[in-house]
Amino acid sequence: MKLKKAFAFGLLLLLFLSLQSRAQDRFSVVNDAYILKHLNTQIYPLDSEAKAVVLYEKMSIAVDIFSSYYREVKTMHRIVKILDEDALDEADVEDYYYTKGAIGSGTGKIFGTTYTLGNDGTVIKTPLDKSAIFITKYNDVVNGMKFTMPAVKVGSVIDYTYEIISPLTQKLPKWYFQDEYPALQTEYEINLPGQLGFVYITQGKTTFKQYDTRGHAEEDSSEAYYVLKKDHTSSENYGIWCRKNVTPLKFEPFSGNIHNYAERLEIQIQDPEHSYGTLDSQNIRKAWKDFTDGVWDHKMFGRQVVGDNAYLKKTVDSLTAGYKGDRDKAWSIFNYVRNNIYCNDTIALQADKDIKKTFLGHEGNAAEINLLLVAMLQKAGLNASPLILNTIGQLVSDDNYPVIDRYNNTVAIIRQPQGDPILLDASCKYNAFGKLPFYCFNSTARVIDGKGGAQINLDPHQNREKTVNVVKVVTFNDTALVANLTETMGANASRIFREKFAADSGKILSYLYNSLSERARDGGIVSGLTCENLQNPDTEVIVHYTLSKKISKGTLYFATDILRLFNENPYKPMKRTMPVELPWQTEYIYSLTAALPQNVKPEEVYKPVLLSYDDGRIRFKHFLNYDPDMHFFSVTTQYKSVETFFPSTEYEVFRAFHNNVLDEVNKIVVFKIE
Repeated sequence: MKLKKAFAFGLLLLLFLSLQSRAQDRFSVVNDAYILKHLNTQIYPLDSEAKAVVLYEKMSIAVDIFSSYYREVKTMHRIVKILDEDALDEADVEDYYYTKGAIGSGTGKIFGTTYTLGNDGTVIKTPLDKSAIFITKYNDVVNGMKFTMPAVKVGSVIDYTYEIISPLTQKLPKWYFQDEYPALQTEYEINLPGQLGFVYITQGKTTFKQYDTRGHAEEDSSEAYYVLKKDHTSSENYGIWCRKNVTPLKFEPFSGNIHNYAERLEIQIQDPEHSYGTLDSQNIRKAWKDFTDGVWDHKMFGRQVVGDNAYLKKTVDSLTAGYKGDRDKAWSIFNYVRNNIYCNDTIALQADKDIKKTFLGHEGNAAEINLLLVAMLQKAGLNASPLILNTIGQLVSDDNYPVIDRYNNTVAIIRQPQGDPILLDASCKYNAFGKLPFYCFNSTARVIDGKGGAQINLDPHQNREKTVNVVKVVTFNDTALVANLTETMGANASRIFREKFAADSGKILSYLYNSLSERARDGGIVSGLTCENLQNPDTEVIVHYTLSKKISKGTLYFATDILRLFNENPYKPMKRTMPVELPWQTEYIYSLTAALPQNVKPEEVYKPVLLSYDDGRIRFKHFLNYDPDMHFFSVTTQYKSVETFFPSTEYEVFRAFHNNVLDEVNKIVVFKIE
């Protein structure tokens, strides 16, 4: 690829690969005294429970011109102290590089040493043997390099450096200053030719202070600094970012991708002929148009939709015959693709093969299936387009940063002249028409249509889940309580339930028996279990069953919420640093009715309770009612949350609210049996 074409291709190259970078020199203080000091250190105040500590790491990218190509030369240098057996996998090193059509791609210098402490207190050095370095060809475009550091055990210090050479991509590799283990010093450095510029974005609570030289930063004892030298008229475009004493990134329950909150740096190349990555408002719009148009024009993406798809006409005409409305036509085509094309990978960004092969072979990945769906919908005259998104657990997309590695999945969208767009994913036979799987609701998605595209917000607020439990007590006397229960699952739970038992539907009833028996209060016995709508993904699963319980004469202690919203507070006591993130808005409704015999009545009925969290973002009501004239007892419980994101600063109040909810659903009513 020639220089002036490198960037247009570089953006799409990330469909195959996300590269990393290069280090310019060895850490200057690595000597016997430095190694001996850390071999004798067992606890680091930065994190006294750490299983490993990154003593030093640096990734640096140097871009140069080689045989009329821009190439990227990366060297990674890491020094790590192993403190626990669970961290021994730090000795396993693996990286990847792009090879197809690129002269000179491959690995450069690779060397390393494992340091251990001998019985006599001396340092034992075990060098990395060249025979332990392996190169693997993964496919036509990607090779892998891996090695394992030798003689590593708890207490060792490993020190390695490797170099990788590959074609330049416009998006340089991101750098995480903060990760699983604490880091004493972590750096990122770039060196570019003068004709190339760059923009960068940092994330995290730490503010990097700018200095004119690295020496001044060190004199100032700064723990977060950067130095930039950017000059298009000279041969130097240089940057270095440094963080010291970085605390580890630790998992917390009910968090999304924790790396969304990690301290990190992302850099994107700027070419004078293009505006990719420019951060002023006008060029952001142009950047996104260039980005979406480039993806649309890719042979494994948009060109699959607008190619020679005449072979689809006969099938599409047959599927839409007799349907007048666009929605009905869309459902017929969607239903055909959903039920007739087997998906071998339910999350995929691009096609690996021509969608005609997917159509004829009845098999493909998610992107191939949904691109085929779009092509068929367009054949029917519908305004359908591919929609790229990133799934839950992935890094959220950045509206100012049009790069392909922020997206990992392709679905379909039909935009209507009036009304909301119809969102479709035919990659799984359990996906409902007009509703994406819950894991698609993570952040901003992008319509790819060859016309500049559009932004679609897909955050968890737009995903709603409603569960309804109806309990009718049919027998209530001095020997037994019998109730008929009906549970209507929400759309997300129904999909998960169907998929869970796809491989063995015979386990459904035994699973439900066990699950409902655990949820039932006070040892009730589940019987008469039946399910509705198991085979219809466009409906909710409905479960019917009977719950019976033997009781003693005299006094009955009755748990009003036979099926509790939760058995214990899911939000455990802890100090949170990350927000609580939930996958959908939640509504839970529980209704119990009981016609009591003349000789049974409650000793006391609690007053109605209405709890509200933060101006109604979460509401909980618990109403108990007894009509002595009709001998009728009822319970209504509703929990409704219209919020899915709760900052860590709210956590204590948020958890206390759910303790109050738990107290309510645990209430016992005493019935006197005369």
